[in-house]
Amino acid sequence: MDPHHRIERVFPEQLGSSVFPSEEFWHTVSALTIGNVLGKVPGTLPRAEVKLCYDPGAVYLRFTVSEPCVRAVCREVNGRVWEDSCVEFFVAPDVRQPSRYFNLEINCLGVPLLHYNRVPRRDVDVLSPSAIGHIGLRASLEGREAEVEQEIPGPENWSVDVRFPISVLRAHVAISEPGPGVVWRGNFFKAAVGSGNPHYLTWSPVNVEIPDFHRPEFFGTLEFV
Repeated sequence: MDPHHRIERVFPEQLGSSVFPSEEFWHTVSALTIGNVLGKVPGTLPRAEVKLCYDPGAVYLRFTVSEPCVRAVCREVNGRVWEDSCVEFFVAPDVRQPSRYFNLEINCLGVPLLHYNRVPRRDVDVLSPSAIGHIGLRASLEGREAEVEQEIPGPENWSVDVRFPISVLRAHVAISEPGPGVVWRGNFFKAAVGSGNPHYLTWSPVNVEIPDFHRPEFFGTLEFV
């Protein structure tokens, strides 16, 4: 059976001084483990989790990672961030089109990529840097670019906070607006293809032999409450 997760509502008084939920609120939110290995088992298994919540204007995510080495070379929006130490959120926000999805990928420095897939790798829109610029991002390793370009030997802990505005999704396609009882489909990933400890990890299991995150038939259920 597909994994199922209930996304809690965050209210204005639970937002911190920034655009992100407060630390006190995040402590109350249960984490999803991104721990299913896809492909070859890495020499050392990273630990990766994600927490989610939402309000009428955005979906918020907090990714936390601990891994044996951390690498990030990409500095370009919509660049090859998946080769770096990165986290990813694939989401199909329209219940009428569960196989059409956005893939948001962010390396450990907070450099993002955002695509919309009608057919994986064949009919894909690359969203503009101006559209992506509306996404709020906060990475714990910002300012350590020179270190991670050479690869930091671990173990190293890092995190990325995301404010993913509903307007970015809605401006591109029709969506099922978040609210109690609404269901999206999605998956969460951790990867580091170009690091000294290459790996592919998933939240919802992806049952294929060759690693491939672009498999919406294996998405899990994300229910807003």
